[in-house]
Amino acid sequence: MADDGATALVDALRELGVELAFGLPGVHNLPVWEACAEAGIRLVGVRHEQAAAYAADGYARATGRLGVAVVTTGPGAANTLGATGEAMTSGAPVLVIATDIPSTLRRPGVYRGVLHETRDQAAMFAPVTKEATTTAAAADLYAEVLEAGRAALRAPTGPVYLGVPTDLLSAAVTRRTPVEAQPPGPPEADLDAALALVARAERPLLWVGGGAVRAGAGDAVGRSPSGSPHRSSPPTTAAVCSRPITPAWRRASPTSRSSALWDEADLVIAIGSDLDGMTTQNWRMPQPPALLAINVDAADAAKNYRPDHVLVGDARSVTERLAAASRSGTGWTCSRCRRGRCARR
Repeated sequence: MADDGATALVDALRELGVELAFGLPGVHNLPVWEACAEAGIRLVGVRHEQAAAYAADGYARATGRLGVAVVTTGPGAANTLGATGEAMTSGAPVLVIATDIPSTLRRPGVYRGVLHETRDQAAMFAPVTKEATTTAAAADLYAEVLEAGRAALRAPTGPVYLGVPTDLLSAAVTRRTPVEAQPPGPPEADLDAALALVARAERPLLWVGGGAVRAGAGDAVGRSPSGSPHRSSPPTTAAVCSRPITPAWRRASPTSRSSALWDEADLVIAIGSDLDGMTTQNWRMPQPPALLAINVDAADAAKNYRPDHVLVGDARSVTERLAAASRSGTGWTCSRCRRGRCARR
């Protein structure tokens, strides 16, 4: 399919389900505004680039969809950094698309004084994004916008930066279409090892993080070990995230009740949490007797506390698989429940 770079970019946004974006127009990115108008994507103008990134962040949090900020080159891109860093801290799926100086005027390692030129625009975004790349060819725009948007939405969600040299927007292109790979779930042997930890536990504690919320894992978590249907009292759960994982559960304060629950537990099941300093009193809470982690990144799961076992994958799908696997064995109940001696029955 032959068209120009701006049309390819916007068609990729439509493929990602984008209907609304935020931005500030400038001489470098006007073709994107024109292509959005033709494609039916509403591009809301703001008065400062930082507002575009904050608006994209808020939209992503409110809807769970991809938030998009379209901004200009150099100082315009730099103005989004504070808001992009906030999106990174909160795990909001935001795509920042910033134009860069024309590729024909760029000389690697040389600052020439082109209008709004920076020495390395993408490098500014590296500390506050999951990924930061610059498109090298107009033919890659469609594929790279798709890849960047999918990366922002892929767990753990977070902001992604894509730089686009302004001359590529008007260049005629033939699109390259990427193939999206589906990550595999944990093998059955991993599930068996996790179930063995649960079977031995008498005081299991769910430690539910923001990753579980963003994955929509509420129903799956409700069927997890501490959510045993054999107990009449509330599940032993510390939902240490921005909001309750399910409407019935209240968020636990990381400095009060959740600390006591942690000390009492003989198994902590961390779902979608990296057990960061803010929720563990800067890691003054001790290493639990046993720790089972469900996380999309094995290194992230192990960076603060030593897990006895890690199930790698999306919080919702992995927890659902673990719950389903438990139905054919001992179930999600703790060992005291199974012996009829659980005080929380």
